[in-house]
Amino acid sequence: MVDTQPGSGNNVLPSNVECHLLLDHHPPLKKNLADLSFINNNLGVLATMLIEWMREMDIEIQSDLATALVYAISSESQNLKREVNKRDIEAYLYVYLRCNLKKLAQIMTPPLPRQYYLSVAQALQKAKTYRNLLCAHLGDVSSAEIVSEMADFFVRHERISWTLCTGRFKDRLIISVRTRNEKAKAGKLVQQLVENRNTVGGHGMFAGGFVDISNM
Repeated sequence: MVDTQPGSGNNVLPSNVECHLLLDHHPPLKKNLADLSFINNNLGVLATMLIEWMREMDIEIQSDLATALVYAISSESQNLKREVNKRDIEAYLYVYLRCNLKKLAQIMTPPLPRQYYLSVAQALQKAKTYRNLLCAHLGDVSSAEIVSEMADFFVRHERISWTLCTGRFKDRLIISVRTRNEKAKAGKLVQQLVENRNTVGGHGMFAGGFVDISNM
């Protein structure tokens, strides 16, 4: 498992399936996680751990891999704006100097389908605000990822510091929480919003998960 843990709520690993190898940067859960675990919650991005390993072993990072790692750090940290430290920045600069900028641009700004813009329009129409909180239920969505994208989009509003977005995808209600408060505990907050905490979780400034609505 990569960037997640058994029972953390943001993966589909059944509880009765054993995890052999675990790589993560979230705080470790109390129960036995895996046969072999590498967890460092002092890092803002898991890719930093992998980059440091390769540098320590003098493994040359080729252009395509460097490009992927640059995107990994950038997307996880919102372009180094969210929950990063000196080690993350040093790792980012190391691979950035070795990446293919043209390919990186194609990854970060791909062509978007018409449905994406329909989802954005729907989110704008349904957004409701109360003081510094913005909420939006998107209804049925074509992909689960659009819910978190809209939460990221809305939290940039100058008068908003918290966003909560939801949407129905297949048999799940997707939930995404974002905040600009660096001292917040969004992961713990989202666990208080649902009955089954095993399907939600996150970091200090961003969190999410889902609620099973197949029987509703």
